[in-house]
Amino acid sequence: MSGPISDDEKVTQPIRIGDTSGHVIDLDPSTLPKNSIVIMDGSEPFVTTAEEMAAAIPDRGPLVRACGTCHKTPTSMGVQEFSKCASCGSTRYCSRQCQASDWKEHKPICKQRVAAQNRLAVQREAARLAGKRFCTPMTIQTWYRNQFRAIEHAAFHILEVYKGPKASLLRTHIAVFTVRVDEKTPEDPELVRFLEVLALPLDKFAQEIRMDKINHDRCKKAAKSGQAMVLYFMDMEDWLHHIEFHGPPSSEPYTRGEKTPDKHWRAHVIMKLNGGL
Repeated sequence: MSGPISDDEKVTQPIRIGDTSGHVIDLDPSTLPKNSIVIMDGSEPFVTTAEEMAAAIPDRGPLVRACGTCHKTPTSMGVQEFSKCASCGSTRYCSRQCQASDWKEHKPICKQRVAAQNRLAVQREAARLAGKRFCTPMTIQTWYRNQFRAIEHAAFHILEVYKGPKASLLRTHIAVFTVRVDEKTPEDPELVRFLEVLALPLDKFAQEIRMDKINHDRCKKAAKSGQAMVLYFMDMEDWLHHIEFHGPPSSEPYTRGEKTPDKHWRAHVIMKLNGGL
């Protein structure tokens, strides 16, 4: 059974080395359940099992792409997936009406994407012929699609979606994920490392994140709609960035008191994304 370790089972002492401070914790293994795992979440140890950690991030089925205009999900409309833009192959729409109403805004983005795809193809081939390392944001996109359950779990908690529409940060903040592609094989999504996630206010996002106005406006519009968690991924070493608009899990079970937030969500997310589970 998971839970905090009692004072009788641990001895915690603060420690400082130069400018770095932390804690030294002595544990008596005989007091811990068989096959248990001790996680340092902050300054307090937490005992759990691999099975409990794996179950902490629920499986909500396959990834579905929300409508690029209204941000509704295919599940909410009783279909498996929406049609995608024939040109860029990325943005999806629930109806012709949504696609038509979004065309003025989507057109410049679509042209950017097609141009970027063509440019990346040329650059990748040039790097291959020259035997050089090549990086692309598509690696992060693939990583997101493969790991979306854990990423969703992190965004749900960092944006405090469980508090409900009026109290959460869903409409006022963006979830910023810092990641790192592999140094030797940067196009392998299996080797992407999760570093940190934080909730950045919309005004600070516009000031601190270097991005063209079109994409800044898209993020702001999606966040203020309250229909999607805006996820911004960046690799600061290679300056790769990627944006996703992800439909949030329902907050109702939490606001009704049927569920409680995951107190150790950071530890669970790190273990899941970085290969511990």
